[in-house]
Amino acid sequence: MDASRELLHRLVTGYQVSQALHVAATMGLCDLLADGPRSVAELAEAAGADARSLARLMRALVAVGLYVSDGDERFSNTELGDALRADAPRSVASRARLAGWAFHWLEFMDWGQDLMREPLLPVKGSVTPRDTPGTGIEWDEKTIAPLLLRE
Repeated sequence: MDASRELLHRLVTGYQVSQALHVAATMGLCDLLADGPRSVAELAEAAGADARSLARLMRALVAVGLYVSDGDERFSNTELGDALRADAPRSVASRARLAGWAFHWLEFMDWGQDLMREPLLPVKGSVTPRDTPGTGIEWDEKTIAPLLLRE
């Protein structure tokens, strides 16, 4: 995948990373790793978590650079992980905890629906595209008129 597509992919799936960071911060995983590497079993016991589910979360956060793994399911913080500790200077732990709660992200959920002349309506979890030419999405000019920058 070329660099621009890779960046776009990361932007599109960024909410997944935000949610994983939220869970890690809420559980205090980076704090639990402050003194060095720990196994998934040790982390699960300390955090009161299911070990299998926690292992998946830890591997996902290795992929984005929060943790490193020794290959035997032992994890430690990276510099990013240290920044997510509650006691870190200028810690972002509280921001990460906030970012994952539904009340925080719900306000951003349907931004586009008000702007489209014919909003996409999911039916049984799927959106069916129209059978007419084009994408089926047209901006509602009256709705967006106040948002346009004018010279």
